[in-house]
Amino acid sequence: MMKGKTLITGATGFTGSYLARWLVQQGESVRAIHRPNSRFALVEEVKDKIEWVEADLLDVPALTAAMQGVDKVYHTAATVSFDKRDIPQMMAINAKGTANVVNLCLSEGVGRMLHLSSVAAIGRNRPKAVITEADQWERSKYNSPYAISKFRAEREVWRGMVEGMNAVILNPSIILGGGWWNSGSARIVQRVAKGEKFFPPGKTGFVDVRDVVQVAHLIMESSIQQERFIVVADNRPYHEVMKKLAEELHVKPPSIPARPWMIQVLRQIEAFRSALTGSRPLITKAIARNMFTEYEFRQDKLQQHLNFTFRPLSKTLSESAKLYQHTHQQEYGILPFP
Repeated sequence: MMKGKTLITGATGFTGSYLARWLVQQGESVRAIHRPNSRFALVEEVKDKIEWVEADLLDVPALTAAMQGVDKVYHTAATVSFDKRDIPQMMAINAKGTANVVNLCLSEGVGRMLHLSSVAAIGRNRPKAVITEADQWERSKYNSPYAISKFRAEREVWRGMVEGMNAVILNPSIILGGGWWNSGSARIVQRVAKGEKFFPPGKTGFVDVRDVVQVAHLIMESSIQQERFIVVADNRPYHEVMKKLAEELHVKPPSIPARPWMIQVLRQIEAFRSALTGSRPLITKAIARNMFTEYEFRQDKLQQHLNFTFRPLSKTLSESAKLYQHTHQQEYGILPFP
């Protein structure tokens, strides 16, 4: 029996593009969905080796067509935003879109699904905590609308598992490693390079994007199912991360700890600027709250099942900084797989 294709949702996005490149390098037959306005820059080198299908997570007929002959689905597509104007779209894409993917995996007989979630979906109810996969979701002011949307998405995947779907969930921490320099986690590199003076006092987990996709591939090819795994390489204060980036970029590191009153003033300024220009605010209530929290995410469960060696965070930061120096004028950069 001929082996079917591997479908990727979100293949033109940050993590999805690295996954697409990795799977092509591994010789897999890859199909990927894209929207009419998708930018292909991050997958340009493998674009011609992928079968592309125009579809949207909310367009069930088009998504059904994309699922034909598929053995495995990597569901990486999601809307990531901390702007309240994006909440309706984020809830629709992340929650309803995931429900559509799950339903079609069940109805079309897809053998296996891997859902790329986020540590945000695990939830948190206090500003300092050590978080594992065993933690249960609780309603809390520390859960952003993005976190709620990812929690609802995960709930759809767990529902699919109960209905017989073979699936695994990955919960990465902050993913680093190039991408579009003016958006997402890559913006931290850009801001440090441009002389950011302030640093947030919080702490969180970080992981290289290449490690995320390699873990995803290893998990997908394993017999592991009906589990979730935190994917994190290291837990560090934001200040340490920004200082290391500054060293690699040969610029002065941020030296002034951000205070709550400073962030409140900046939030008001950004809200006014956003309302006046229609642009996205750099600081929102959810972002500000995350800046003052300290979380440590454990990788024990993943190591028990996979024994994976993560790239050192210092190496990821160094490579990302060098990549920025060489590519920032073209607005994006892509780290190679060794």
